[in-house]
Amino acid sequence: MAILANPFAALDPRIEPIPDNGVVRRNAILNNAASPDPERPGTPSADIIYDGSSATQCFANNSFGTDFPAGITALFPCP
Repeated sequence: MAILANPFAALDPRIEPIPDNGVVRRNAILNNAASPDPERPGTPSADIIYDGSSATQCFANNSFGTDFPAGITALFPCP
């Protein structure tokens, strides 16, 4: 599971690059970090990835082993 800014926004001014109001709740997201892509060594490997591009995301009651950056899901709890 990843919430990321749209990397294609620079190609079209009509694209809103920032993801807003995302809710990641009650998901089983496990072992996705177990087999990172060897073709993309700089890509973070985790069950939940969030780039911090918007302060309006929330994460709650998910079963996961790893998040990137570590602790990011605790910083954005759902109300």
